Amino acid sequence: MEKGHGIPHGQVHRQEIREELLIYVGESERNQRSLFILFFIISVFTIYLDYSAHKDISSPVIVFTSLWLFICTLASLRLYGFTGYSEKTIGYITCGSVAFSLGAFSSTLVNKQAVKQTRYASLHGKTLQTSDSNQQQLCFTFLEIILALACVGSALSFFSSLNALRSGASYMEVRGSRLGYNDEQVFSNPIVGLFVTYFCGPAMTVLTPVAIIFLFKKQHRKFSLIVFLCVLMNTVSSGGRIQIIYIALQLVAAFLYYRRAISAKTKRTVTIAVIAGIIALFILTSLRTNQNFSQSIYTYFTLPVGLFSYYTSIVDINNFESFGAATFYPPFYVLASVATFFGAKTSFLDNLIYYVGLPQETWTSTLFPTGSYNAFCSLFYFFYLDFRIVGIVLFSLLYGFISGYVYKKQRTRTNDIWFMFYLLILQTIIGSFMIFQLGNTKFFVSLFIFGIAILLGKKR
Repeated sequence: MEKGHGIPHGQVHRQEIREELLIYVGESERNQRSLFILFFIISVFTIYLDYSAHKDISSPVIVFTSLWLFICTLASLRLYGFTGYSEKTIGYITCGSVAFSLGAFSSTLVNKQAVKQTRYASLHGKTLQTSDSNQQQLCFTFLEIILALACVGSALSFFSSLNALRSGASYMEVRGSRLGYNDEQVFSNPIVGLFVTYFCGPAMTVLTPVAIIFLFKKQHRKFSLIVFLCVLMNTVSSGGRIQIIYIALQLVAAFLYYRRAISAKTKRTVTIAVIAGIIALFILTSLRTNQNFSQSIYTYFTLPVGLFSYYTSIVDINNFESFGAATFYPPFYVLASVATFFGAKTSFLDNLIYYVGLPQETWTSTLFPTGSYNAFCSLFYFFYLDFRIVGIVLFSLLYGFISGYVYKKQRTRTNDIWFMFYLLILQTIIGSFMIFQLGNTKFFVSLFIFGIAILLGKKR
């Protein structure tokens, strides 16, 4: 069979996959434990090294490494009947984590600044005081227009979900319809569904960091309030816990960024907001599942290891390799759509779409005694699709370099744009246990909106 094409996706049967890919614990448990200990030592050393250099817990290396150390530690405990993962999985994660850190560290070599660091800025006036000349600003009028459209989508989503609940549907049924898991969709009009998914969601991804910065600068309070109300409506209607985690950690990053300039009242507000987020996370978890809170959280953060192992085994069995197309997926998805429109048929693009969407479409019940799970394949799955272990190392290195470069820029300049950009990058790092968000179509739309806001803005 020719490498890269694999078995046509129509020939892959879900039941056969389940039977062939049961993950056995006993035969390689000792090797897995040794690899985990190695990963643990490397991760702790990396975190110590980065903190010694930056004295900042919101740096990309610390956030990324701590996240995967936490996930792998939970997975190694094998609680609640977790069946485990293949031996090579922890090795892949170790390689990816080390490569990400090396990429972030290496970004310093091309990001040298002659200007002395002026990270902490005065919050007086309309703009931050900065040593950077010609400071770029976002176009606030454009952001207001985007927010108005996002409000429409958030309201449509919220009231559609509310009507479904009033008609007798359960919260989980409503959430399933919102995510496309059920036959009955929340929006009867597909155009409305596309508008909410591919415009309102990406718009809120951009508007949330802007609202957080305005919160600390005490500017445009009504704008920030409306943004947070939209986030609340989206969270309630979708049942998504990750948005709460995003905002909580972005608030922490902003607190550390502005900590020498903010008032005690603002510090209390941020503290209350983070505590409220934790409470909301607890409530949403209780509504989403009949598991207790600790079991639900354990499952949530352990699944990426198990599902990454499961889905890569499927890829290996079917001998598919995407040669960079999975990591940089959006342009290839557009290309496939154009080819389909003109009646062209390409097996590679068809298989690419299938295997990129495989984690979302393929459920497995082999990881825990109760329940079937999907989606949380991690960013390493997409890197693995491209060049196997080489892809994991290469693209983790590139991702770390990009993250480190933006982080260094926002530390050495007080320009709001760089800090907003870093908050977006930080969101992708936090969400890396689910998918590779930089290669996600919706995040590309977010970057497009952010870019338009910059281009329409003025220099001070």
